[in-house]
Formats: sequence, structure tokens, C-alpha cells
Amino acid sequence: MCCRRAVQGLSADVSAPLLGHDGKVRGDHDLVFYNHPVQDGVSVAGAAVTVELSRLPADVHRVVVVASADPLQPGAVFTRAPQLTICLSGPPAFSFTAPDFTSGLQGPGWGTAVCLWLCGIGNRLRR
Repeated sequence: MCCRRAVQGLSADVSAPLLGHDGKVRGDHDLVFYNHPVQDGVSVAGAAVTVELSRLPADVHRVVVVASADPLQPGAVFTRAPQLTICLSGPPAFSFTAPDFTSGLQGPGWGTAVCLWLCGIGNRLRR
């Protein structure tokens, strides 16, 4: 299974924390990102996260796909939702784009984000 994100006009990084049943990482090694691109069946390459469910340890309950605005780009925030494409072991691929962030929100700071949880992949699916 792979997830790819597409963000218009914003430099963004993708990461994939491996979470236990308590919703927490087991340790620093459970954050998969560009500087630590492979861990326990999860890999990150550019905008793609690949998860091999059969290789996830039993104590990993969920893999979360996260997009973060590049901290070296001052003032960088998500004002539009990234498009997310999920590929299972072959076609078809599924695409999802969330509604824009300003729908129904009011006030300073609403409608902007520097980090987004794009999807969660549950380990229980491989049973």
C-alpha cells in the first residue's frame, strides 16, 4: 500500500509515525521521514509513503501519514488541503482531496495549518 500527497504551491515534507495501541510512538525510531526513510515495513521516498502491512510489528497499531510545511519557507502554511492518493497492491488507486480549510471557520488563524494528518493505516487490516 502506498500513499502519495500533492500540494499546490507549498514545499511540504511527508512523514509516517508508527503508533502503538496507546496512540504513541514506541521510540524515536518510529518516526519515518527523509532523514530516517525506512523502519519496520514503512518507507518514505519524496512525496510517497509505502507501508508493507505484513512487515509491521504486532505492537504497531497504526501508521499515520503526515504532511508538514517546510520550516525553511517563512510563513509557509497549508491554506488548501493536499490531494492524497492511496494505492493498494494494484489498480485502482483512490484519490481524496479534503474540503478547503476555510469552510465554515471564522477568526484569526482559522483556515491555516503547518502540519496535517492525511490518513491512518491500521495494522489490524492484515489479519
